Amino acid sequence: QEMSNPSTSWPDKIKKVEADLIGLFLSGFYERLNKMGFASGEEFRAAILTARARNITIVLGDRPVNETLKRLQEAIDASGWKQVANFATEYSQDPAAAELSSKFQMLEEGEGATKSDIAMGVEALKQRKTVREVMGSLRKALPELYTALIAERDAYMARSILSTGATKTVAVVGMAHMDGIEAALKGFEPVACDLN
Repeated sequence: QEMSNPSTSWPDKIKKVEADLIGLFLSGFYERLNKMGFASGEEFRAAILTARARNITIVLGDRPVNETLKRLQEAIDASGWKQVANFATEYSQDPAAAELSSKFQMLEEGEGATKSDIAMGVEALKQRKTVREVMGSLRKALPELYTALIAERDAYMARSILSTGATKTVAVVGMAHMDGIEAALKGFEPVACDLN
């Protein structure tokens, strides 16, 4: 629709194509995980099913994906593709990330690593301390990217949570967003819960 709009400038059309390509890359990554037997987004599915079963209002509180992709593209343009690539290369050389990557490759090629090996590696990377370290590195190396991908969405999701007006709210968010959302919700007490 935006591409066929004659009033859209060529630079804006190019940015939209670039944002769409980033979206395709991310969806391809999750599709690859799903083909290997990992249920990406399973926590969101469980929350939705539980909310429906208990007649609890569901609020999809994240910023629209197209807006996030557009901001991500702007941040990459501001940072420069070379800096983004350098950060990705540096991060991929982290021993834990490199080991997980090699296990993914072995599983895809049908040799060596088992889904259990990869699941253990993924769980290790999903520790809050590890996520904080990665986010701190991202914020330091690529502040524009961190702002577009994490900080702006933290603020958006915190506003969404507050807009419910509820006295109790269950919010299912990615671990990378927990610190920022909790900081934005001053005066509220986070409580860990198990929906099982």
